[in-house]
Amino acid sequence: MDPMVALDAAVKSKLEDAFGKGIAMLIVANASNDAHTPIIGLSKNDYRRLVETICGDPRVKEMWGEAGTQTQLDEWLKLID
Repeated sequence: MDPMVALDAAVKSKLEDAFGKGIAMLIVANASNDAHTPIIGLSKNDYRRLVETICGDPRVKEMWGEAGTQTQLDEWLKLID
């Protein structure tokens, strides 16, 4: 799957379901800034860095726990392979 499609269809929608649209967008924006990745025109490496950073966010870990966050990260990474 294209990284941009994966970000929109899987990552953002999962975050919005868990946190609501506003917090989800904040998590993605913070992760993009922290990982030094664009949100538009993602390469596979950018996508990997972005979702790894999202899963390192304390809010995400608190919501899903360590195991749940790792499971979600693995699922998101499989989308672009």
